[in-house]
Amino acid sequence: MFKTERSHKEFQNHLFFLLNAYYANDHFFRTVFLNASIIFKTFLTDLTPVRDILLPTYHPRGEKPWDPVCLFRSYWLMCQYGDGGSITRWVKRLKSEPFWAIISGFYPGNVPGVGTFYDFEDRLCDFDSGKRVERCTKMHKPLSKPKKKLKKNQKQPPKHQGVVQRLVDRILRDEDKPQPERADKYLQQIFKECFVLPSAKRGLLGDTANLAVSGDGMVLATGASPMHQRL
Repeated sequence: MFKTERSHKEFQNHLFFLLNAYYANDHFFRTVFLNASIIFKTFLTDLTPVRDILLPTYHPRGEKPWDPVCLFRSYWLMCQYGDGGSITRWVKRLKSEPFWAIISGFYPGNVPGVGTFYDFEDRLCDFDSGKRVERCTKMHKPLSKPKKKLKKNQKQPPKHQGVVQRLVDRILRDEDKPQPERADKYLQQIFKECFVLPSAKRGLLGDTANLAVSGDGMVLATGASPMHQRL
């Protein structure tokens, strides 16, 4: 299905062999030893579940795609150590610095292009269903001034009275219905399988039977815009 499908053990062997092949010289201390924490992180973190999680997003026919495990590892490294999170600059770095290609799981001189990473980003999460450009280019009407002048210490009346109560009523009405598919469902599954469960297994999360968990609505569209208008 994919160009390379390594187990985590095979990736560790890949890492050990190529780092020794490329940096077993005077550059070893400067390149490898100074990046030991990064190497240690990728060496220990088993990302092989990513392959099965993202498999439904790939078409079974056509040219063999890049392994999503390597792409996710490289994307993860880019987010932490890349130059401002720019995919274009990251790909240039993969091509010019063998170290980053190796720990991503690629071979120096044979790394994915910019378009491959953007396509992979869309597979991971599509928050706006492709409407980002439409929203950004949409013309906004200028804000109208209030027709009625308010007196001192008098506030403008709310424009959408009862909106909170309507939201509560809707939640209570639909609480037994299945939740809609989240735009970040694959990202959440990867987070669970590759990071949360292994951390719990190692005892890093304490007593999981008595664990308080909180979250936010990061995928929920807000009613605000840069123009201070409701979308």
